Amino acid sequence: MEALIAGETVEKEIHEDLTYNELYASVGNIWSMLYMTGYLTQRGFSDGSTRQLAIPNREIRSIFTRQIMAMFKEAVAADGALLKAFCDALEQGRAVDVEKENVLG
Repeated sequence: MEALIAGETVEKEIHEDLTYNELYASVGNIWSMLYMTGYLTQRGFSDGSTRQLAIPNREIRSIFTRQIMAMFKEAVAADGALLKAFCDALEQGRAVDVEKENVLG
């Protein structure tokens, strides 16, 4: 998402035959949905069903930015302890295993 917001392209496999029932079957299906609804546009092909995708315009980029910030704020509000552990580890040069909420040395 950061690359897209920065104006770059991302390579993703697109399934044009995706149905609504399959939308939540894989997190990767979100790319197909964003492409088919016009939130992403094609900038080139890689091979087969893999395409180079980009945000088509300023208005859509603004939507992406607002939505990502809203999700981030929601996640932070829901788990302040995890965020604190992450920030502490960053300051100290350590990695954080977000899935397990463990600070790694």
